Amino acid sequence: MRHPQIVILEQEGFLAWQLEPLFAETRWRLREVRQVSACVGILRRAAPVVFVMELPHETSRYLTLLSDLQEKVPDLPIVVVGDLRRKAKEAVEERIQLTRLLFDLGARYVTFPPLSRELLIEVVRSLMQAELRRFDPQFPAVTPSSVPKPNP
Repeated sequence: MRHPQIVILEQEGFLAWQLEPLFAETRWRLREVRQVSACVGILRRAAPVVFVMELPHETSRYLTLLSDLQEKVPDLPIVVVGDLRRKAKEAVEERIQLTRLLFDLGARYVTFPPLSRELLIEVVRSLMQAELRRFDPQFPAVTPSSVPKPNP
């Protein structure tokens, strides 16, 4: 089994910073990608991978990427974080429609600002542990830590 890795597609490095404690604790490999075009090739490799993606305000290229990934890597666990620069109080209906579309395109978890570091770490950790068990059924199941409740 190849070394587990978290692939992050974002522009400013905020998500990688949010997940730093997880990398320090687990020694999983971090791969930061800035270009949409590089993602499919990286994510098609056979290894336990979790893909974390910041979805910017201009979504068309990113939605096309998710569509391609759903076709080429259907079991890939994907976490989508809405544009971190967007105001947290944008139209609720817009978020609901976008979330439905993202789930239809294969996302396993979708969140929008404000972003809880602890919750993001727990989601990525849980998805990676599931991936590790998928690649190696002998991988021990880990009891999830207490997940903090998001503040409304």
